[in-house]
Amino acid sequence: MHMDGPLRTVFEQYGLFVAHHAVAFVLYPVVITLLFSAGLSNFSQQLDLDKLYTPHGSPFEAETEAVERFWNSDDNNAKQSYLVQVLFENNGANVLRMRTLPLLLLLKSVLQQSSGATNPNIRFRYPFMESLDLRLFIGYNIMDVDDKAGEAKIITLNYPIVTNSTAMMKEVDAFDAALRNYLSKVCNKDKGLPCIHFSRSFLMQQAMKSALALVPAIGFLLLFMLGFTICSNISIGKPAMDKRWEGAAGCLSSVMAIFSSVGLLLYFEIPLNGTIVAVPFLAMAIGIDDTFLTIQAWKLTSPKLPPERRLSLALRESGVAITLTSMTDIALFSIGLLSEMPAIQVFSLYTAAAMAFDYIYQMTFFSAVVYLLGRNEDKKTSLFWQCRPIRKIKAGEGNAMQIKTTNKSFMVTVGMLFDAYIPLLRKPIVKLSIGIAYILYLAVAFWGCSQIRVNFTASKLVVASSPARRFSELMDHYYLKTTELHVFIQKPPDFRNDTQLMRFLEFVRILESTPYSGGPSTTNLWYHSYANYMQLNKFPKEEFYDHFSTFFQRDQFRQHLAEIRWRNESCRMGGLECISGFYFTTNFHTKEGSKGWVRISHLWRQISFNFAEFEPIVYGARQAFIADQLTSLPPSTLQTIGAGILSLMIMTAMFIHSLTGVLLVGSMLLSTDVGVVGLLTLWDTDLDPISMINILMSLDISIEYVTHICHHYFRVKDKDGAANLHDSLMAVGWPVIQGAIATVLGVLPLTFVDYYVSKTFFKTCFLVVATGIFHAFVILPILLLSIGRTAASSKWNSH
Repeated sequence: MHMDGPLRTVFEQYGLFVAHHAVAFVLYPVVITLLFSAGLSNFSQQLDLDKLYTPHGSPFEAETEAVERFWNSDDNNAKQSYLVQVLFENNGANVLRMRTLPLLLLLKSVLQQSSGATNPNIRFRYPFMESLDLRLFIGYNIMDVDDKAGEAKIITLNYPIVTNSTAMMKEVDAFDAALRNYLSKVCNKDKGLPCIHFSRSFLMQQAMKSALALVPAIGFLLLFMLGFTICSNISIGKPAMDKRWEGAAGCLSSVMAIFSSVGLLLYFEIPLNGTIVAVPFLAMAIGIDDTFLTIQAWKLTSPKLPPERRLSLALRESGVAITLTSMTDIALFSIGLLSEMPAIQVFSLYTAAAMAFDYIYQMTFFSAVVYLLGRNEDKKTSLFWQCRPIRKIKAGEGNAMQIKTTNKSFMVTVGMLFDAYIPLLRKPIVKLSIGIAYILYLAVAFWGCSQIRVNFTASKLVVASSPARRFSELMDHYYLKTTELHVFIQKPPDFRNDTQLMRFLEFVRILESTPYSGGPSTTNLWYHSYANYMQLNKFPKEEFYDHFSTFFQRDQFRQHLAEIRWRNESCRMGGLECISGFYFTTNFHTKEGSKGWVRISHLWRQISFNFAEFEPIVYGARQAFIADQLTSLPPSTLQTIGAGILSLMIMTAMFIHSLTGVLLVGSMLLSTDVGVVGLLTLWDTDLDPISMINILMSLDISIEYVTHICHHYFRVKDKDGAANLHDSLMAVGWPVIQGAIATVLGVLPLTFVDYYVSKTFFKTCFLVVATGIFHAFVILPILLLSIGRTAASSKWNSH
């Protein structure tokens, strides 16, 4: 079904309708914006990074849910495992020095006073800590160790806390904040031994704080877009062509769309997250492009026509083009809703809503403003914002779009440039040169795509100045080499039954004997201590569950209490049915970094599957999260790009009647996106959820360029290819260039913040504008000139 012809007729009549009810079309969108903006009072945000960036249906998501069930298996109180970490490092220098010990002991005394846990009977024999008959692996607490020199570069103190109520969680948050303040004072006294406090809640706070650091850049964007659109539409020499306030209204229309979309979705309790900061940039970029198209279409109408007729003809031209790109924008981000990543889903939802409101307000509010200001122009009134009175124009009738070539205006200059540019593109030497350049472009782009690195770490979500940044970078470096895995047993064996016991110990032995395991010495399992205790006291195995009370009263074994899930408090006295689950820890390591954990996570999941009777969950929070990212991101990105391009081609086919035109749009989009992905990789950008959002965004921006030119070109029949191309560039070329310039300059302030998210956004915008303009104004014109009339006459439906 071809919508171009009927839509042109609809918009022609719609323009007359808007002109007859212009005041209402201005007021109603403003009122709607105010109503929807009330939803901002329902402000909420999602700070849990695991929930935002864990793919739906991934093994890690299921494992996380199982671990949450484990912590809440014994009562109705919502329990959470909370980890507070303190890291000591000295920029790669040795931290095992005499002045380190007093600070560690001071911190130990403060924390133990808070937790009530003390044990003086401790000795260190790296990589183990021994307390009476308890032996713990501490290779992930003291890292990058040189045994001979007695040096280490990192010391971490880890304090796990299990909360069992909302009130207790608030107390832990208060303790976390107090500890952070205390450390900032203590550590600042010794510049040679900085310490870094870290916790999950602190990372979430810092991630949101980093996202909010872009708010000034958003403010600059709004001011810049306002100034750019006003300045771009000032015409001092020809006041009748002065459209500065129309440009300002276009900016206001986009701002209204932003407030309406965000307010509406917050009203329906869809929380914000750090990715939403990109929505204002997108809404402004697309909205300004539509503004330039409508203003240009108005300028191309005859000033002799009544303002109602001028708006009718302007919307007949720009309305279809704006509808085309808006529908493709909405369709593209609707594809993003199918992503497995919650952060991408929320970003796509907010962006699709902003695009929808942007389109609605462009067709209502902005169109009405263009008419009202144009009506003043038609009445020959001396407008207060213009520098001189408008020269009186004799009224006359007309029904065609026209430009006065005798007018020494800026558009005449643009036309002269296109007059010289198109014949230049037809020269063989120019075609050959551009062909070679395009081949080199594709070669570099595909080579860049082959070098894609899949990598996503917490350090990318905070600014460089954040205290969490340094900690995250160090942990990314060290914890991707070795980690302590928690193994949760949801269906414990009967330890009195030899068959079940041996089966369980076989499971532990296999975990300890993989090529990536630290071995039995790195395993901390309460059963081993309890079995030794029973053997020492010569208790028979039939009494296995009868001596918990005396065992856990001993200081060296009291830590194991937190590892066992009891059905109720009285169960700690003993009984088979009292233990609903337990966990133990063991060490895994790899020299391959993040890639190694893909193989390792697959291995431990396979081992768990082979011992399904215990319902074991081998849980490596950071490592499993990264492994699933590495596994899911490449196919998810390819599916998103493929589905996005396909949906854009389908939407384009509804407006462009030529199969050749649709294929050209699709091929240009694919070529542009390959270039953006490849060049982003060469520009030190990894494939991660942030870049995936930007890749989706690149399709949205690039469609604006080639589609407008192809839509105008293939709409005209029986016309020479060069003349048709010239008319197309004259009609939409300069507005497209204006929008491209505004996009790049508008996102330039993002580079002022040392933040991976903002820098990736800027890189993507810059590359998509550069490659999009290259395709729209170099590659596409050469192809259109080469196929000439064949393209214009190759219709799907012959009439």
